[in-house]
Amino acid sequence: MVDELAELDADAMALLERLARLGRAAGIIVVAATQRPSADALGGLDARTQMTARIALGVVEARDTELTLGAGRLGAGWRAERLSGPGYFLVLLPGRYEQPRPARAYWLSDDAVHALVARAGAQRPALDPTSADAAARAPEPSQTVRPDRERFDAALLAALDSAPPDGVSADDLAAHVGRSRAWVFSRLDVHATAGRVVRLGRGRWAARRGAPATAGDDA
Repeated sequence: MVDELAELDADAMALLERLARLGRAAGIIVVAATQRPSADALGGLDARTQMTARIALGVVEARDTELTLGAGRLGAGWRAERLSGPGYFLVLLPGRYEQPRPARAYWLSDDAVHALVARAGAQRPALDPTSADAAARAPEPSQTVRPDRERFDAALLAALDSAPPDGVSADDLAAHVGRSRAWVFSRLDVHATAGRVVRLGRGRWAARRGAPATAGDDA
């Protein structure tokens, strides 16, 4: 399960794509959530095509419906921007849910969740020997897997400051910084709003000359 897909770096996205491609045979289900499931957020089209079951919550713009559910859905009546009320969503599952009908999710308290888990626990199958052995082992010390964002921001701004006259692409920036294209685009938006960077052309960026190179500001 991935709470915010756009925060995965390139290595984590590559692992996710492998799980999506190869995990089905092993009974692995990938559940990923993101605010805007563009190709940039997904790291490419491979992971997107593997995710056939899709849930669209309410959106502001109609075009975001097709970004989530796929091209042509808007004209077929899938209108996530018209959802009203808390918890409403649209679900698309080829072969089962192919008509645009609103559904609704409900908030469950912690007590309700514990009660549901307790009822399902009696039906839980036993682990296979390999999984049981892994579960019985002492957990390894947790490691910090998310370095300081300010360090990445500083590297991003340095790369933009040294960009050639025609700018540098988001792909090159992602490779230089070691973060996903989605992360790069999100930070470019922040720095562009702050006046630190400019977009020179289609997918090309550079630092705004004379702008303060302050990293780490939030949008």
